[in-house]
Amino acid sequence: MSSTFLQQAIAEHSSRHSELLNSLSQLETVPDSLKEQSRLVDDLQAELEECETNVARLFEQTRKQRRNADPGIIPGGLKFSQVFRSRKEKEKEREREERNKRLFAEAMEKETQERQRRATLEEALNKAQASKMEFLGKMKDYDTIMAKLDALYALIFNGPTPGFPREDELEQSVQASYSVVERTKGGYNSENEALEILSRSEKTFRECQSKMKDAIYWATASMLAGGRTAEAKETASLRIAHTLAQKAQGFVREAQQYSAQVRTLEQPSIARE
Repeated sequence: MSSTFLQQAIAEHSSRHSELLNSLSQLETVPDSLKEQSRLVDDLQAELEECETNVARLFEQTRKQRRNADPGIIPGGLKFSQVFRSRKEKEKEREREERNKRLFAEAMEKETQERQRRATLEEALNKAQASKMEFLGKMKDYDTIMAKLDALYALIFNGPTPGFPREDELEQSVQASYSVVERTKGGYNSENEALEILSRSEKTFRECQSKMKDAIYWATASMLAGGRTAEAKETASLRIAHTLAQKAQGFVREAQQYSAQVRTLEQPSIARE
């Protein structure tokens, strides 16, 4: 293309070029913001999983301290023998009970604080995931504008050459075919990424199902044989199952960001107490 035709092409498309650049300037921070938001979501998910583990651990500690602080669990024979204790022994017993009650109160406070932290993290994660979805939408707009700019530059600098009237038509045909290939490749990559994420979700759901079976087993054992050990294991299994269900649902939400074919799952409801 001669310099005269190039100058003419630039002048003809200057308005469109300015329009696209103006639109792009409004979205220029989106790529970095999306990366930062993705890191935030990952960090919050990891912190929430750690918090869930802490809540389960603190719950068991509180349960233990509650048993120690509850005088009602003292065997009957021991209760009867307390009548014949000396004043010094009774004082030691009272001090022990007060210490156990204090430890129970401290354990309860720690568990409550960790539960509040979990609720705060869950809320923050939901907000972060919603913001990430917004950035993903803006990123699509950003990519669309960049594609339009590339097409405009190709039209200006690779436009038809005088004496070859069909050159522009052939180039556009090639470019259209290339665009189809790129869209197909992009769609395939997105669907493949969604499939890999759903595979992780399926694996997590299987782990959740296994923990639910454990909870049913220990619940049955608790009803038939009684005992706090079976009850504690049932509760622990339910807690882990709840955490795994939440994690699996998080994978599904992540997969939805890559494929519109992924359906939304209902909020899992597993008792953790």
